[in-house]
Amino acid sequence: MPKRFSLLFLLIALVGCVPQLTATPEPQSVPRITTTPELEELVISWVTQYRTEVDDAIIHVQTLSSQVVLSSIEAGDMDLAILGIDPPESLFATPLSRQAVVVVVNPENDVDSLNLDQLRALFSGRAYSWEGITGEINSAQPVVPLQGDSTRIVFEQVVMDEASFTPNALLAPTPNLMRGMIVEDSGSIGFVLQNYIDSELKQIGIEGVLPGNVTDQAGDYPLWIDILAVSIEEPQGVLRDFVVWLQGLEIR
Repeated sequence: MPKRFSLLFLLIALVGCVPQLTATPEPQSVPRITTTPELEELVISWVTQYRTEVDDAIIHVQTLSSQVVLSSIEAGDMDLAILGIDPPESLFATPLSRQAVVVVVNPENDVDSLNLDQLRALFSGRAYSWEGITGEINSAQPVVPLQGDSTRIVFEQVVMDEASFTPNALLAPTPNLMRGMIVEDSGSIGFVLQNYIDSELKQIGIEGVLPGNVTDQAGDYPLWIDILAVSIEEPQGVLRDFVVWLQGLEIR
């Protein structure tokens, strides 16, 4: 065989031994949702239900303080925020749910309902005992969330009006910490989203009215927050499907 044909045959053989490169698919990014402490338990329950009933795609949920949750969206660190406060007009926002904020006391407390003036007196410190309300000689101990908490914002607007919380109020950074404080003190009183109610907390009415259930928007109950999905632009993919599913929960 001529030399030039031998070299050509060898080159073809070597090329045939080179492994063929295939395009590596881009890894799909995990959707990142952020929320605030008062909504954490509710949002996690929503994600868990969605993954069980609809799509088992992984969705990362991180709880941030109300002071930084919006900046995390604007900086692109998070893809979607679920909030109970109004965002800047520059961001995309769509309603998800309406949730009741309920007043809670220790189960040993005999009170079943308070009017707005009584609530204002207790949380401002103008009334420092339950004696004038229930007849029990027991100090009243208000427990309130941190500033920026959506349940605190609506409580200040509806109940406190222009009054301030008493300096003697205990601060609860999370609903679970508030639950613990109220369980430990029979004279304590606070407020949380209704989904946090359990046997350790006693829910009381306002002006004799209870909200019924977490999606009941009728009647005269005064304390509600509107929960929104917030992002830089309209969500796509898994997050869009999740948002649409959540909005459907309200009408099912």
